[in-house]
Amino acid sequence: MLTPALREALEEALRANGWDVEDQVPLEIPRQADHGDYASNVALALAKKVGKPPRAIAQAVLDHLPKGVLIEDASIAGPGFVNLKLSMDALRDELVAIVGQGTAYGNWPETGRKPVLVEFVSANPTGPMNVVNARAGAVGAALVRLNRAAGIQSDGEFYVNDAGRQVDLLGASVAARFKERLGEPADFPEEGYQGSYVGDLAALVPEDDGKAALAKNDLAWFRTFALSRMLEGQKADLASYGVTFDRWSPESALHEKGALTRVLNDLMASGHVYDLDGATWFRSTTFGDEKDRVLVRASGEPSYFLADIAYHREKYERGYGKALDLWGPDHHGHIVRIAAALQALGVPKEFFEVMIVQFVRLLSKGELVKMSKRAGEFVTLKDLLEDVGPDAAKVLLPDALDVRPSRFRPRPRARAVE
Repeated sequence: MLTPALREALEEALRANGWDVEDQVPLEIPRQADHGDYASNVALALAKKVGKPPRAIAQAVLDHLPKGVLIEDASIAGPGFVNLKLSMDALRDELVAIVGQGTAYGNWPETGRKPVLVEFVSANPTGPMNVVNARAGAVGAALVRLNRAAGIQSDGEFYVNDAGRQVDLLGASVAARFKERLGEPADFPEEGYQGSYVGDLAALVPEDDGKAALAKNDLAWFRTFALSRMLEGQKADLASYGVTFDRWSPESALHEKGALTRVLNDLMASGHVYDLDGATWFRSTTFGDEKDRVLVRASGEPSYFLADIAYHREKYERGYGKALDLWGPDHHGHIVRIAAALQALGVPKEFFEVMIVQFVRLLSKGELVKMSKRAGEFVTLKDLLEDVGPDAAKVLLPDALDVRPSRFRPRPRARAVE
């Protein structure tokens, strides 16, 4: 690349004058084309330290600057700017390198830093991927690619919340719709998922398997069936959007291998845990949180907070040097408590970092559209992609997206069941 080569040439000229190079030599592209291809204010930056006028320093740099293969001409401008004009040979060689390296052109060599894990989207698998989560997908995928281009090993990960009450409700909702499909009366869960996609899932249930599960009152079977179909759909929609992940990390795996219990025991050993009103609490106020947080509910069920701690500690144990999470603004308050728990567990403070990515706001005739996965009122990412394609979808996801029928037509499956 030309920029590193130019910096090295300037650094050689500085060293030839006996001046140490402590910081990166500044380079910029001049606003006026007749000033050259690149310019540097290094002489102005060194004037005070060297004790010479900037133009004298600039002239000393030019006297030792190699010309020929890389630099065709160099001159001094204004108070001491060094203007550089590249040779045609250098430009031709650079074009040949660009063509030869293809998409690898511009990538930096490996830095040797520990890898970075970028977790993004991580939408609950209780419904189709909707446009609200789409922005985080585009940003996260871009960050992974930029890290890799900068020589930093980076992986993208989707955390699957496949444990707990919400996925149980999804399974119960699909079971109820399946009973209706059989013509049997069904008590739909009071807080179940109402979207028509639940009926679509029930229509996919193999009849014999579904009947066998109902006979045994095996709602877990419906939960597993619904989760697998939801995840298949989310993966397919995100892939169509140009977003893929190196790993889909299920929360259930943390429960199965005892990661939550191990983290709870370690937090207890740290002295930052206490019992109150039958529940187990983490004293996060010690680390700047506004209040202490529940780790285990009075019912004996672990909180989502405890699972999140276990998940982030596992990221550290996998050997990553940084965990970069992309969260929505509704999770802003969660940052302090996770950071506090990791600190209590001895994880370095710089390991955990969160970037807040604003949600997409949907407008209809100028009014804010409230979306609810539980009520079945949302616009799916798939619908948007079918209408405008993945590239335009990334452009059309600013702070607010107008979903007037003249611009966007939601499919019936994205509407609530009457």
